[in-house]
Amino acid sequence: MSSDMGRSIESVGAAVEALHEDLRLFRDHNAAEFERVDVRLHALTVEQARARGDIESLKENSATRGELRAGVDLIMNRLDGLAGKMDDMRYYMAKQNDRLDGHETRITRLESGRS
Repeated sequence: MSSDMGRSIESVGAAVEALHEDLRLFRDHNAAEFERVDVRLHALTVEQARARGDIESLKENSATRGELRAGVDLIMNRLDGLAGKMDDMRYYMAKQNDRLDGHETRITRLESGRS
């Protein structure tokens, strides 16, 4: 092997060692910052997992637009039925009042004829 090549290999090796040393110093110098970032990242990951769980729960337990519409339609139909029964009752009460008025008129005539 030529001496130039040997020096090049040694120089690359020294550069790699210097880079490793720089990385170690960088890591040691910024370890506390990396720890804070790691803790925050963990907290965000946990929060994201909770949010996903909440979203899945909402998807499973929420009614669809069609289900809501069907429920509203059912309630409206029942209210219409109730309103119809109330109208029937009003008509029946009006007829009863007319009959009572007629009875009162006849009773008044009968009573006035006796006196």
